Parts: sequence; structure tokens; C-alpha cells
Amino acid sequence: MKRFQLILFAVLLALIPTVSLFPSAEWEWQGTRPTGHHLHALGTDGVRLYAVGESGTLLSSMDGFAWNARPTPVLATLRAVANGNGTTVAAGDAGTIISSADGVTWVERDSGTGADLRGVAHGAGMFVAVGENSTLLTSPNGRDWATAAAAAANREFREIAFGNGRFLVLDQGNLVHVSTDGIEWAVHSGPNAISLHNLVFAGGVFVVGGGFPVHVSVDGITWERGTNVPNFAAIVHDHTTGNFLGIPPTGSILRNHQSRLLDFGWTPYISRPNTHAPRAFFVSGRRMVVVGDYGLIQNIRVPDGQLPRDPVQPQHNFDFSDNMTPLTWTVRGIGFDSGRLALAGDGGKILLSDDGRKWSEPPTGTDNTLRALDVRENHWVAVGDSGTIVESPNGMHWSTVASSTDQDLRGVAAGPNGWVAAGRNGALLVRDAQGTWSAQATGVSADWNGVAQGGGRFVAVGNGGAVITQSGGGGWEAGDFGTSADLLAVGFGNGRFVAA
Repeated sequence: MKRFQLILFAVLLALIPTVSLFPSAEWEWQGTRPTGHHLHALGTDGVRLYAVGESGTLLSSMDGFAWNARPTPVLATLRAVANGNGTTVAAGDAGTIISSADGVTWVERDSGTGADLRGVAHGAGMFVAVGENSTLLTSPNGRDWATAAAAAANREFREIAFGNGRFLVLDQGNLVHVSTDGIEWAVHSGPNAISLHNLVFAGGVFVVGGGFPVHVSVDGITWERGTNVPNFAAIVHDHTTGNFLGIPPTGSILRNHQSRLLDFGWTPYISRPNTHAPRAFFVSGRRMVVVGDYGLIQNIRVPDGQLPRDPVQPQHNFDFSDNMTPLTWTVRGIGFDSGRLALAGDGGKILLSDDGRKWSEPPTGTDNTLRALDVRENHWVAVGDSGTIVESPNGMHWSTVASSTDQDLRGVAAGPNGWVAAGRNGALLVRDAQGTWSAQATGVSADWNGVAQGGGRFVAVGNGGAVITQSGGGGWEAGDFGTSADLLAVGFGNGRFVAA
């Protein structure tokens, strides 16, 4: 057997820098620009907006419309962000804290804890971060952190806000923790709500907007309860108009003047596209920004410089844009041919696009997960779980075909001598000129994870470092590349195969 090079993915870029489907094109995230991760919180330093979320994601924007992904030194989920004394702090899972003085360069700080942190706030010259297991951390500068003693043990601290000269912390058990300096704390009974969340301080009062119903307090100790008030995913105060704005999990943004927070005064204000769940909300002057799951960023342009005081018909006054594509599921396979990109994945879904921006979703005839996709001479094939194979002569009209196996198929590739699909428990299928798929013996029993074609040769890779090759339509031969690591994918480019 002719020997060919197996190159580890870690050195892929160094060894084959010229491989590209689009030479001279620069790739950018288009599915949910500029990230596909869930975004959990919004904050501002008075100049920039910050959105933080999964896998250390941190975005910044000067206007709420153009966003930049900022590199961070962490991979943990970031769940809160706050600013004070010229420093911005973000906190998240596993005790993660990062800070920045300019919003561009971020440095990881030693929090002294491995507990998940759920909230951070600044007030009285102090940052305070809170989290699980009654975790309370304080810092005068966002860099140096110390542990403070909580007034109650084994609590799940969820959110924190500062106002009226005091910090206020909500926990999962409907208790409220109050401190004027972030160090000495007292615990009080909280609002009688199903679940306390969505705490803000605005207009001189603390508001819990997600406890169903809304609760309001001046000091965090004595609370007033709303009547028939909606449950909100996020709530903010617009100081320009004096209104509170709330976003239910679905539907229009609602408006209420502060004087009517606890009654029926919540009325529809601005409609917005219902795509993914909102998690955080920001409004100031002409800027209104919503962020949420799957990298959701929605924003509104206000021509006259501020949001109106009265309900509006947004289609006549605003451009409420939504940067989402139809992508709400996990992509498992990708293919490209004749200027068209295709994505395949969960639920038997396939998306097609000519430019990576506008997408169409043709029916495929299956609900099974599709795990791989390839195309040759405008003939498209996608394979997936339970031996599923769907084919299309143009990418738009798909039909299922018999595969002769019920094993999950994880890879498919086209070559001058036909098609090959590979999957679990040694399943390997070939397609003849009449379009019939049949099993083919390889002499190797392995879970195959991927297959590629190039240079007149098919290569399949699998668990335990298994590799088999076929040349010119002949039999399959086993390869030995000196590794027992699972090989999850294989590709061909620039005259060589690459496996990882």
C-alpha cells in the first residue's frame, strides 16, 4: 500500500495554509453574527456596550449595532458584567473573573474560589461578585479580590444590584441579603415570588421583574407586590422617558410608567422578532439592545435620538433588526458546490445559501439527525442516524433512499468511482451507478467517524486510530499510523489528507 501522510490537526494551519474553498476570502461568523454562543448579560462603561456569554464570549459595541468579539483568556461561561472606577469586570462559572481598563485587553484575575459566579455589581467604591454556596467576593479595583462572610450559609446567590447606598443580593430561596459596604451583610425575608430573578435598581427603587409578579422596594427589606403583572425575561428603566420597559419570554416589549409598576399599567410598546429567548436588555437614549440565546442580538434604531413616551407602530418609525438566521439547531455537516453552501444537522434539517446570509430550508423527508454532507457534479448526499441517506439532484428537492443498514452513518464522500458512506460498528456502504447503496466488507471492525476522497483514493477514519484506504475502486486496506486516539474527522486538500 502506498504510504500517505496523516497530519495531526494541531499543525494543520502550519502545514497547509493555502487550503480554502474560497481563495482570498476571509471567513466570518454569519449564523448569528458575531457569535453563536448564548449571551447572558449586558453592561456598559458609559461609552461601550458589553455582552458576555458562553465559552468566555465577550462582545463590545460603540452603538449597539456593530459588535466586535474581544479575545478573553478564559473559556468558562461569563454570566455578569459591571463597571466602576474606570474598570470593567466580568464574572462567571468556576470562579472566573476578568477585568479590563480599556474594554479591549482583558486579564484573568484570581478570585480565590471555584464556585460559579452569577452576578457582579459596583457601588460605594467596591466591586462585589456573588455566586453559589453563599459566595461573596469584594474588590476595590477589579483586580484584587477577597472573600466576605455571608449572613447565611449554603445559599445560591443569583443576582446583585447597588442602589440607595446599599448592595442587594437575591438568592434562590427567596431571601434578600443587604450590605452598605459589601463586607458586612444582613439577611431578610424576600418577596413572596415563585422564583426571584431579574433584579435591577432604577428610578430610586429596586425592582424584581422576573419573580411573577413584579415586586418593588426602596430599601430591599420592605417589598410591594404587583397585581396581574406579566413575568419578564428582562426589565430595564429608560431614564430619558421615565418608563420601565419589560420583555416577556415571547412577544412585544411592554412599557409602564414608574408610578404604575404594580398594577395594570403595562401596555404593548414595541414589537420585536420572536427568534430566540432573550436574556438581557439595555436602553439609553437612542439605543435599545436585546441579547439572548444562540448569540441573539436585536437592536432598534431611533431616528429622533430618543425613544418616544407613547406607544408606537414600530414598522413606521423604527428599524428593529434581528441578526439571526434560521439556525436553531446543531450543525453536523457542511457542503459546498456551484457557489452554494449547505448545512446539515439535527432533526433532518438542511439549510442552503448562496451568500452565507440568506438561507432557505428545503424539506428532506426525515427527522433523523444528519451528520455528514457532500456534493459532486450537483448531486447532493447527506447521511445520518439509523442508516439514514437522503439525496438531491439540485440541493432543493430531497428524498430518502434505502441504505441496507440501521447503523448511524457519520461520514460520506464522493469520488470519480462513486460514493462511500461510513458509520458505527464497521458500517461502510458504497453507491453504484444505478444509485443503489450496499454494504462492503473492509476487514476492519471499528466505529467510523469520517470519510474523505482525494487523489483517486478514499480514506475512512475511526475510533482507536483506525484507518482504511481504497484506491481505484479496489478493496480496502488497513493502515497503521501509530496512534490509538479516536480520529473524529478526515479531509483532503492541497494534495494531502488531514485527520483529527
